[in-house]
Amino acid sequence: MNKITQYTQKNQDFIINELQKSIVNEIDKILSTNEGRKILTDLHRGKTLLEKETYLVKLRAILTEAVNKATLSETGYQGSRTACNCGHRGRFVRYDKKWYNMLTGRVKLSRAFYQCFSCGRGWHPLDSDWELPAGHNSEGIQRIASLVGAFMPFEQAAQVLWETSGITLSDSAIRAIAESTGAKMETIITAEIEKSMAGKPQEPKAEILVVAADGTTVNTREEQWKEVKVGAVASYRRINEKEIKPDQISYTAHLGSVENFRPRLWAEAFRRGEKGKEATIFLGDGSPWVWNLADELFPEAIKVLDYYHLSENVWKAAHVIFHEEQPKKSWVEEITTMLRTGKTEETIIALKNFPANSKETQEALAALLGYINNNRYRINYPELEKKGYPIGSGVVESACKRIVGTRLKQSGMRWSRTGAQKMLNLVCFMRSKRWDEYWKLLHKTA
Repeated sequence: MNKITQYTQKNQDFIINELQKSIVNEIDKILSTNEGRKILTDLHRGKTLLEKETYLVKLRAILTEAVNKATLSETGYQGSRTACNCGHRGRFVRYDKKWYNMLTGRVKLSRAFYQCFSCGRGWHPLDSDWELPAGHNSEGIQRIASLVGAFMPFEQAAQVLWETSGITLSDSAIRAIAESTGAKMETIITAEIEKSMAGKPQEPKAEILVVAADGTTVNTREEQWKEVKVGAVASYRRINEKEIKPDQISYTAHLGSVENFRPRLWAEAFRRGEKGKEATIFLGDGSPWVWNLADELFPEAIKVLDYYHLSENVWKAAHVIFHEEQPKKSWVEEITTMLRTGKTEETIIALKNFPANSKETQEALAALLGYINNNRYRINYPELEKKGYPIGSGVVESACKRIVGTRLKQSGMRWSRTGAQKMLNLVCFMRSKRWDEYWKLLHKTA
């Protein structure tokens, strides 16, 4: 060990020893207070596990406060003068106090403030040294508040945080943190869109890539119920010639027009490899905007009419034609079985020949015939199922419920358009298992 290494090691040992003394001193001081001694007395007298647990939680809180005080005492003071970016020297002015909410509790930092009287710049060295975030919440708080905010209403999130970790944040504070995170995610999405637009065709990452798009609604303050377009991109791997298995699924969502949703869906598919080595499949519900999107972005993909949407349309017609449950059910099963087994032409003939005894029945049959006719080349279910390919867009149906339904469509919820989009970004990243990735990307783009 050379002299420099020895000096560094001794210096580090000295700092650690001093830090240890400081922590022990702060803990001793706080345990010597009336509050500390009372908690220790109550803990000793506690007769049940519940009582002891209650006092242990209180003890943990005051001990954490002591550790925070001992370990976060740096101020960033660099002497009465220190260098400014302009080449001149700034002068120490004062210590500024700032409160931060941290996972270890609420702490008060005392930050040395310097000002350069040549260029007028003022700064706190500790802010850059410690990479202090703007506002009053540490990144740990931002992360956990955003996570619970993505799962549940903000009021419930505030209660869960308090019950599970003792973190005190109001529902409005959690909303602000969650929406701020969603806004930062938008910058990453924008960068991914730009990359996908400029990107060259890439090597497929998945054996089979399934893309699906659908629409649902959310209640907005400005325009009441507006459509949210949701996209899902799922990768599958082949098990044998008749079976495939899902690997990973990711989502994107946009509150607005198809024109603005299109680049988001393409960017997500591009990020996932653009297409499948064996096949690319696009599942849709039959809406014209969905097929236009599929033709524009994935012209070579196998287009598939979602079987479950098809069944819903058959049921819709059956509700008009039949008033008794058993005939209705039997007719639906007959029609859907014919379509699923590849008898599309026979189904069309049967519907054309079905007796229509009322105007309502005629209209219902005409609507169903139009739906089937418009999608007749996307109903090749036997060939698809033979290869194990999905024929139902369960992935995007689930996305509509999990991303929009369970989080943005609960009773009484109304969103601003911008707030809704931020939350959609947040939930999509979380449901796409990009949570850790986002926080790493955040530091790269900072």
